[in-house]
Amino acid sequence: MSEATVQLDQTDRAYQAIRDDIAAGRYQPGQRLVEAEIARRAGVSRTPVRQALRWLEREGVLQIEKRRGATMRALSAQQIADLYELRAQLEAFACALAARRADDADREELRRLARAFDEATRTDETEDLVDVRATNAALHRKVAEMGRNPFLGMALDSTIENPLVLRAYQRFSREELGRSALFHKLIVDAICKGEGERAGRLMAEHVLQAKDALVAAYDLAHEDAADEGAR
Repeated sequence: MSEATVQLDQTDRAYQAIRDDIAAGRYQPGQRLVEAEIARRAGVSRTPVRQALRWLEREGVLQIEKRRGATMRALSAQQIADLYELRAQLEAFACALAARRADDADREELRRLARAFDEATRTDETEDLVDVRATNAALHRKVAEMGRNPFLGMALDSTIENPLVLRAYQRFSREELGRSALFHKLIVDAICKGEGERAGRLMAEHVLQAKDALVAAYDLAHEDAADEGAR
């Protein structure tokens, strides 16, 4: 294996480690990411960590400043809404393509992922909902793959795979998780029946409901912070 290949592999390992930590809620908006700590956890040197941080900066997840280093970007309520509205449009189109282009193996795997997500919403007791987040991301990723449009896939990478999106389920109640499982079942059923337009409408509604829940949680958190500051 060449030195360049080893370096890329280590950078990817650091990148995934940081994304996982963000998705698990281990970094809060404005919090500094310490290169030495990341390197130790990922088992790499600080050089690939720096490259991974630059990748995440380009994705809009972090900001890097001189003498301060990398910090978690804080999204406003409007930015959250913008991200999810874009995601709703992209994923609705992905559903339409998936309904037209899926084969039997795709449909079987999609149904399996919907069942896995439903199971996770009822049994995952971990603090950061590891199984819920993983099965949700896998299902949405599978829908994107089934459309067999690499350009759409690249666009979706910045929304579905955004670690700030992956951590969203931590703010959801069990009732909201159950509603997501029902939406997944309806979306998957529509795709598997070749009903692309219906699947797209359901997906857009699903994503926009998540947007509403997150914006409401954001507003409530800032109201609580303001009340606390006024005491």
